[in-house]
Amino acid sequence: MLETNHQDKKQAETSDEIRFVPESIRNDLSYRQLNELESHYQEYWTWLQQTGKIPQRKVGFAPGSVSDQFHRTTQFHRWVWARTETISRRITHAHADAYEKALAQDRIQTKNEKPYAEGSKRKLQQAVVNYFRFKSNRTGEEPWTPSLTFTQSEYDQADYFNLKERDRLYEAALTYDDVGKYDNLSPETRDRYKAYFAQKLGKPKAEVTPDDFERSRTSWKIPSLVSVALDLGARPAFISRCSKLWYKPETGVFQIPKDESPKNDACWEPGLSTRSVQATNKWLRQRDAMPKYDGIETLWLNREANPYRSDSLNYLLDQLLEEAGINQSNRKITWMSIRRSTGTYLTHFRSLAYAKEQLRHKSRQSTLRYVEIPVEARQNALDQLSEHSVAKLGDTQVNSIDDKSVSSSEVRYDD
Repeated sequence: MLETNHQDKKQAETSDEIRFVPESIRNDLSYRQLNELESHYQEYWTWLQQTGKIPQRKVGFAPGSVSDQFHRTTQFHRWVWARTETISRRITHAHADAYEKALAQDRIQTKNEKPYAEGSKRKLQQAVVNYFRFKSNRTGEEPWTPSLTFTQSEYDQADYFNLKERDRLYEAALTYDDVGKYDNLSPETRDRYKAYFAQKLGKPKAEVTPDDFERSRTSWKIPSLVSVALDLGARPAFISRCSKLWYKPETGVFQIPKDESPKNDACWEPGLSTRSVQATNKWLRQRDAMPKYDGIETLWLNREANPYRSDSLNYLLDQLLEEAGINQSNRKITWMSIRRSTGTYLTHFRSLAYAKEQLRHKSRQSTLRYVEIPVEARQNALDQLSEHSVAKLGDTQVNSIDDKSVSSSEVRYDD
């Protein structure tokens, strides 16, 4: 049942074979305890991959989602262990009830000591549900049923970018970190930017060279990343996993294999704009000459040579918003604002079905949650309304205001 035993405790060995047990607790376990917990977690990981999403149909989560589900589960376990002062697999429904109550009361917070958003609480709660489903499958014990509902999702929290803001966001990506040619800068300006690049590149200021300035101002990484995100409405998980092998420059698409696609059910082939194809082609040529990408398939890495994640993408977005001068007051702007914007405008300019396919949704209802009537469309409708006389509004004739009679012109309802 794996509980810490302080008698004759032997410090666990943390070899390469230990992949799933969080490092923060490894030293608190004996060798055998560590290996037992590792086996348990490995079994859970496999269950998530093969069965966890829809157990009845034996449908597993996509690779990126497996990792997210697993880490949310271990977060729940660490919370229980911290309060019981015992590292044990004896985790009960009472622990789960206390955990969701603590989430609801904001007693569980992010690393930045801020309350979780409702959508994040729902995901943490669902990870607990999944873990008890796994235990039920293995031991026959009852699954856990939540008593609270966290309904708000990421797309509800984030406001969308309008058309002008989408253009400005990409323009900001083009000017990002372009401080000008080294030879054209004054000594004072060079010194100031050397300090900036030293911090960004993680090297002493004295080692910052003119080549660092030039690489920064000519890099196509950020324009490629931002343009692709705007085209696909890409979630952070897609940016994190995106492989250069998926990109097909000759056809201007990504071809994502079934086992890597968001729904893990079929190959996905989203199209790209000409702008994205051109920017990504330029980035790939630069990328091939960069040693930190040797042997790495991930298309975009951050400055620490790690895949981008939600926090690093939101940090990048904050910098781009400042560069673009996009107003954030009284708005909830996150990386998911890009996805909501893409869904809104694809639906407006093409169709709901088109947006559904590009965003990789299974149902139109999912896409509808991302969609708003764009502000430009509302303004245009009001302009048309104000320009028409009282006697004529579109194709509908007002025959007699006094009699309040209206012609029987055809009324068309949107699907």
